[in-house]
Amino acid sequence: MTGRNLIRTGEKPYLGKSTISAPITKLRTIFRDPLFVGSGMTMQSTPRAEEIASQLTPALKELSTALSPNDFFRP
Repeated sequence: MTGRNLIRTGEKPYLGKSTISAPITKLRTIFRDPLFVGSGMTMQSTPRAEEIASQLTPALKELSTALSPNDFFRP
């Protein structure tokens, strides 16, 4: 969502293009929305994708904090 470019995102060492496109295809089916549409060399998120992201972002931040090594292993 933050990369705005699937090709550039897919070039990261831990993410291949198919690693990104397969889950996006599944999400498009689940949400019945394209989620991202091409706009020149970037991808623009649809209003539905923005809505989903705004709801998930706080939960993902909390999960990340809860599982951080400093907090997780604290006695």
